[in-house]
Amino acid sequence: MSPLLQDPDEPSLELASPPQSARALAEQARRLRPLLLVVDDDKFVHKLMARVLGAAHYDVLCVASATKAITLLRERRPDLILMDIGLPGVDGIQLTRQLKAAVPLATIPVIMLSGQSGRQVIIDSLSVGAVDFIVKPVDRDILLKKVARWLAR
Repeated sequence: MSPLLQDPDEPSLELASPPQSARALAEQARRLRPLLLVVDDDKFVHKLMARVLGAAHYDVLCVASATKAITLLRERRPDLILMDIGLPGVDGIQLTRQLKAAVPLATIPVIMLSGQSGRQVIIDSLSVGAVDFIVKPVDRDILLKKVARWLAR
């Protein structure tokens, strides 16, 4: 029977479906949010990135070293990596070189982060496979534009 011809006092299954559908769509949207990995040894950068990128509807994971990044990458595959150059132990340039040599990880875009903005640092970053470079302190608008740009590819 058409919902319009139904007795208004009789419960309708069609009225129950939209909220369930809305919840299912909301859950699906949460699962489809891009996952970003921030590799930086500065806890303040973790908080800043989580707040800025989270507000832009990205899921953000933060780790403080190359070792922790590799461990995480064995379990999860982010859509984009934001990589600090000055990491303890293996630096961001070396880690990016390793990631680009690993077939399952080579296609993940890596944006380098650094307080150093010298020409050679940028050249070194791009030569190992980074797709872009952001100078710290990070400008919110530049960060969001670059992340969106590389996720769209």
